Amino acid sequence: MKQSERRAKSRTAILDAAFAEFGERGYAGATVDGVCARGSISKGMMYHYYKGKDELFCECVKEMFSALAGCLGEYLENPDDGDAEALFSGYFMSRERFFAANPNMRAVFEDAVLRTPPQLADEIKRLRGPMRERNRELLNRMLEKTRLRPGISERETRRWFDAVEALLPELLSRLCEGGGSAEEQAKLVLGMLLFGILDG
Repeated sequence: MKQSERRAKSRTAILDAAFAEFGERGYAGATVDGVCARGSISKGMMYHYYKGKDELFCECVKEMFSALAGCLGEYLENPDDGDAEALFSGYFMSRERFFAANPNMRAVFEDAVLRTPPQLADEIKRLRGPMRERNRELLNRMLEKTRLRPGISERETRRWFDAVEALLPELLSRLCEGGGSAEEQAKLVLGMLLFGILDG
């Protein structure tokens, strides 16, 4: 086995153990010792690749957003037939199926978006890039399938969407305090945004 292959295998083993640890114990309860124990990984090997818990968590967040964006990209390439509302519903059904199949990634998503560790806020915002791109792609596809309410321009719609999308983590955090999953609340917020301004 080549050295590059050994490195890739080691990184994969560490990340698998990290997803299991963050998935079961959350960011707050997870520890480097827990990651090492889950994966039968020596601390020396772990610290060879990652500086500590925060870097491991960010790597999991990056992998999660990338995988989720890939799943949603596949849906947007071959969406269900129908109007803008059907496209929107299908998009969120794809998200729900993704998280149902990847519960540890759901836990990482919720910790990253709803309970963002303050010291990681800027990095997590940067890591959300692939999801911002997918959400904009969703908006573009929806605009192709409908018309805007009189007096609302496409430019204004995009600016409004970008503003709400940037505030979405804070909105979700507040809305989820009253119960409901992040997926349900995200669908509600974006649905109110889009269908409050789209006509037909």
